[in-house]
Amino acid sequence: MQDTDEFSIWLKRRLAARRITQRQLARRSGVDHSTISRLLNGGREPKRDTERKLAAVLDSGSDRNLAALLRKDPDLADEDVTDILTYYLAVRNARRKTGEDGQANPRDGRFNLRRMS
Repeated sequence: MQDTDEFSIWLKRRLAARRITQRQLARRSGVDHSTISRLLNGGREPKRDTERKLAAVLDSGSDRNLAALLRKDPDLADEDVTDILTYYLAVRNARRKTGEDGQANPRDGRFNLRRMS
């Protein structure tokens, strides 16, 4: 299990990448909003069941496949895998929101790459 600070960072990044609120995550995952708040503040260590519920909402299938592949690399720590996935999602989301000419896609101009840093 990840330590409290690492999990908090992971959770904050995933919420930003998915652009969902704590309350939306609570509804979708079945994890109480107050538990999510404490996890975000680093105030508690997540139980395995809670981790699984949150990951089911925050990670897509292709993300899990990529994560599994990266975790097979003995030179990458869990934090490295998290950073790589976060960067990958940021680039993928940015490309989806811009056309080939580099102009913002009118469907959704809300993505801010700086939030992922």
